[in-house]
Amino acid sequence: NGEGEYGYVVLSTTCPNDTGFVNVILNGPPCTIGVEEVEGNVTAFELMPNPAQDQVTLEVELEHAAPGFTLELLDVHGQRVRNENLTFSGTFLRRSLDVSDLAKGAYMVRITSPEGRAVRRLMLR
Repeated sequence: NGEGEYGYVVLSTTCPNDTGFVNVILNGPPCTIGVEEVEGNVTAFELMPNPAQDQVTLEVELEHAAPGFTLELLDVHGQRVRNENLTFSGTFLRRSLDVSDLAKGAYMVRITSPEGRAVRRLMLR
């Protein structure tokens, strides 16, 4: 159905029914559905390769040098599986992450600073 905000209703026999909303973004071509956001000081954020197996390279570029960045790796349930501080050399960071200890599946990589955050989806196979 394309980009937009979609509502859904969660039905439950043990808890009250609830309604939620999801924003869908098309990244394309090839028009894959993704969850990505960039705000604040981050001008570029890439994960390569994606999908990955044992190692993934993280590249982040900032508009201006700033301290206080953290990296979080979240599983599909939103649980943090990794958390670490990031140190930039000026406005650019390239770093390899060992993901060989993680189960195959979908993850979210979130970079947070006092100015905002950036999120990318990571697939492990």
